[in-house]
Amino acid sequence: TLQQLKKGALQTAESWPDWETASSRFADAIVKIAKGRDTSRQYMKRQTRILRNWPRLYYQNRTLQKFISREKCSQGVVPKQRRDNCQFFWHGGEQFNAGSVKEVSFLSDEWTTVAFEVTTTNTPFWLRIDPSAEIGIVLIDSITVSNVSDGAQLQRFGCSDGPGGLTASGTAHFLKNKKKIVVYSYGIDPILLLPPVQNVAVGTQLRVAMRFKSISLREFLDIECAERLPNGSPTRWQRYTSKIRQLMLIS
Repeated sequence: TLQQLKKGALQTAESWPDWETASSRFADAIVKIAKGRDTSRQYMKRQTRILRNWPRLYYQNRTLQKFISREKCSQGVVPKQRRDNCQFFWHGGEQFNAGSVKEVSFLSDEWTTVAFEVTTTNTPFWLRIDPSAEIGIVLIDSITVSNVSDGAQLQRFGCSDGPGGLTASGTAHFLKNKKKIVVYSYGIDPILLLPPVQNVAVGTQLRVAMRFKSISLREFLDIECAERLPNGSPTRWQRYTSKIRQLMLIS
């Protein structure tokens, strides 16, 4: 009640120290702090570094948790589809930057084609594809660069050609495969650099398209491990699979 609140407030006020006592206690606290040890410069640098890296570490941890969740899916069960993002970058002689990028959303674990169009600003003209924002395997059936006006194909990378002039960078790594272009993305920044587009006029409209599929590492290993060697012994991929499942405690 109001009377109880008034009574409690009065008791609190009566227990406060007077002005001289409060001032004396405050002065003692200031002197104690001044005589204490200085904060270590190395400590301050370490804490600053932790705060600066926190957003990146948080994103990496979230990406790792998504990877583990997909990998733990029971064998023979199709993983739950999730949305992933593919990014296209371009530049005409500067550097790749966040101002010249097109992001396309797609469903993982199924074959899909993503494409975008861009106008050349210089020659040569540089293109880059970041195929996924998740840890896992990207199977690429084809990447094409064509002239929109006449449909002429300027570049093509496919399963029969292999990576060809493609360059893997960032957290992307090519795996040897005779049937498809296989990219192992072991982090949050897989990068595929295309050779520069040459001999096109400034202002040419280009269409860049990629047919691909993003799958879990386990699904890829199960595909590669479907057959044993003629003598019945496990293949290299099967041995790798066994080790990975032990490390990740996948049943």
